[in-house]
Amino acid sequence: MKLRLFLLALSSWFGLAPGRAQVTLSLQRDQEQFLPAERLPITVHIENQSGRTLTFGTSPRWLIFGVETRNGRVVAKLSDVPVDGEFVVESAERAKFTINLAPHFALQEPGQFSVTAQMAIPGTDQILSSNPIMIEILNGARLWAQEFGIPPAPGKENDPPEIRKYLLQQANHLKHIRLYVRITDVSETRTFATFPAGVLVTFARPEPMVDKVGRLHLLHRFGMRSYTYHLVEPDGTVKIRQSYEMSDSRPTLRVNDEGEVRVVGGIRRETSADIPPAEAVRVENRAPKP
Repeated sequence: MKLRLFLLALSSWFGLAPGRAQVTLSLQRDQEQFLPAERLPITVHIENQSGRTLTFGTSPRWLIFGVETRNGRVVAKLSDVPVDGEFVVESAERAKFTINLAPHFALQEPGQFSVTAQMAIPGTDQILSSNPIMIEILNGARLWAQEFGIPPAPGKENDPPEIRKYLLQQANHLKHIRLYVRITDVSETRTFATFPAGVLVTFARPEPMVDKVGRLHLLHRFGMRSYTYHLVEPDGTVKIRQSYEMSDSRPTLRVNDEGEVRVVGGIRRETSADIPPAEAVRVENRAPKP
């Protein structure tokens, strides 16, 4: 993983008191509750008050993570968290970067967990431990589920299609209810992808539809007059995300004569969250056709 680093000068914020030169490691997370296989971002902060320049990432496993259950049972590690790439932190500076913990630990079961990290200080035999941070894995309330088949790849038309399952689940986050899309195997023991589709209002149920090639079309209401549309590939990739407003009619999903699923009704509203970005679509449409 190529780290995206932020280096910040400390001298204006931290008094470098004599006799207190040190290096510190701390973890932070913006969200406490997650669904299985949902992206789990953890931000790592490294603060250098050692009085010398430190170069990190020069040796393998210089930073390792651990996860335990609330009663101290170690959670199985699926792979090392990749933190490749060297970077320099000058004295009186700090660095921060974010890693996704989800693919590297067996966090499929609901419960509360403690995440910690240990770091080797360059040029010394000293190992630092971070503060523990708590996370919670939730199952979420199921709203809808449907099995679907993935068409065989070209050249393998005689192979049986792989069967997967789309699920819509809701989970409470602070004052909001969030709608999630989850893609699993038929038994729901293996999760391929999980992502939040947005805020969900309680007075309107989401409208899902699976098309003839196994893609999920999802239209859900997130405000009094506002809707979001997602087109999701079987691997969890979001190909389209668009916003709609209610007009004389409300947006809804319909299948046309060619068997294609389309949003009909309402008014399309361009937003900065669109996928692909609205400006990119306009540029493509203006490009001369060959």
